[in-house]
Amino acid sequence: MQRYGYALAPTSQFYFCGVPFRLDITPKCSLNCLYCFAMTRGGRRTFNQQIVDISQIERKFQKVMSNKDNFDIVVEMLKHKIPIHFGGLSDPFSNEETSFLSIELLKILCKYDYPIIISTKNPKVLVNDSIMKILKKLKYLVIQISITTYNVNSAKKIEPLVPLPNERIKCLKLLIDEGIYSVVRLQPLFPIWIEETINELIPKIGETGCKHVIVEFLKLPVEKNISLIKEMFNSINWDGYEFYKKRGAIVIGREYLLPNKFKWVNLQPIIIAIHRSGMSYGAAD
Repeated sequence: MQRYGYALAPTSQFYFCGVPFRLDITPKCSLNCLYCFAMTRGGRRTFNQQIVDISQIERKFQKVMSNKDNFDIVVEMLKHKIPIHFGGLSDPFSNEETSFLSIELLKILCKYDYPIIISTKNPKVLVNDSIMKILKKLKYLVIQISITTYNVNSAKKIEPLVPLPNERIKCLKLLIDEGIYSVVRLQPLFPIWIEETINELIPKIGETGCKHVIVEFLKLPVEKNISLIKEMFNSINWDGYEFYKKRGAIVIGREYLLPNKFKWVNLQPIIIAIHRSGMSYGAAD
């Protein structure tokens, strides 16, 4: 298996992303969710297997501690304690191997008191007692749990290898009850499921004691054949490309995005529902 040389790096969306410093165990995620955006942003599913070189990450931190001048952008970002987004392209806990390596990396980050944002769809790993002890030692930690739909049948179709939504919400409550700051990402938000999101998903999230919800609309890849997007639309009986076309979707980079006006109008009842459940709203678009 090849070593993954750019596991810790600035994101391709550096100039506008709120967390532009990412850490990924591998550039390909074994969860293979049908809506996955990683393929359109440089991620891969089927090429040579690559895995993080933990010793390389450790060396980066050692360079920081040495206080020597260098021209390494990653080391400079580490020096300034730019928060690391752990799971920008691939889920850190997508399988047994990635979970093991992620835990080892968390130990390193803990040693240096480094700020970290963990994004995952598999929080079941995190509520293990031994992992929970590590998480509690991290002084600057946010866990983001991604949920797309509360409907079990829909979830099974679009993310078949991910814990069910109700299981993720249960883990969310466990983390919050243990004092670990955890939030939810409604990502991606499918425009056809907005009513369900308002009436079912958001209230369930609010019941856990969660204080913040981040929302990002579904993005569609321009190159339809490099992802599983067509299979997804067939499985849920929805033509997303036609829907986006009729609403004047625009191309930014390698993705179709719904117009800001459409998103803003449709976000209003979602934001109201989030506030009604005692949580704050964050825009990830």
